[in-house]
Amino acid sequence: MTDTTSSSGLDCTEAVAAATAAAAEVDRDARFPHEAVEAMRGAGLLSASLPTELGGRSSSITALADVARRLGAACSSAGMVFAMHHTQALSLRFHAATGPIADLTRHIAETEALLASSTTEITTGGDTGSSTCAVEPDGDGVRLEKNAPVISYGAYADYICATARRSPDSPPTDQVLVVCPRDDTELEQTSQWNTLGFRGTCSPGFLLRARTIPDHVVPVDYATISSHTMLPSSHTLWGSVWLGIADAAVDKARAQVRSAARRTPGQTLRKPPSSPTCW
Repeated sequence: MTDTTSSSGLDCTEAVAAATAAAAEVDRDARFPHEAVEAMRGAGLLSASLPTELGGRSSSITALADVARRLGAACSSAGMVFAMHHTQALSLRFHAATGPIADLTRHIAETEALLASSTTEITTGGDTGSSTCAVEPDGDGVRLEKNAPVISYGAYADYICATARRSPDSPPTDQVLVVCPRDDTELEQTSQWNTLGFRGTCSPGFLLRARTIPDHVVPVDYATISSHTMLPSSHTLWGSVWLGIADAAVDKARAQVRSAARRTPGQTLRKPPSSPTCW
């Protein structure tokens, strides 16, 4: 997959090059893929899925999946950051493009801001459809405290989109999505993360404390956001990253076999037991 211009017009050449150059170090050192993300930002890839009228490109899921696949082949962590970011960006595109929150969506597009997600909670056993924590009024603002077992690249995101009950009196399944700006948010790390291949996503657990303005609460119930946008887009884009990882594995296997064949010219290379049965 050497062509890094998406068939839908998203040029990820620089991002793929940056991801490739740093991939080994990113996973070995469990560090965030800064170079790849900055290249995405420079190419306008972070705002690609946001609506055109608010400064994005209204890119299709097909175009985003194509980029996710190419980035996944270059660096699994960089690919997953791209995929997870656009799961949140698409949620803003379809559910936060009108009304007071549209100003925030426009600002996110204009600044090529990086979005992270916090949808799980220690007390709910990984059930993203319910929350223990709640949005609470606090003077002219709202506050939220969430004990999250994982927030991927939370320490590096410009905004964290966190789920919570609509109010302290709401049932666990009456949830909203709160867009928490970095300057309004405190993160206290509570756990470690060391998963081979995805160490660069930097995904430990955090106690998240945020105080922001009421306009940063998406005015659509989270159940609708999840079923309409977040679940289908996340699985499509994650799957594209995993396909890119498989692309890279096949390319490496082919290169290894060809290299062995060049060392024994004129001889038929015996297939090792562990090699793929077909190409």
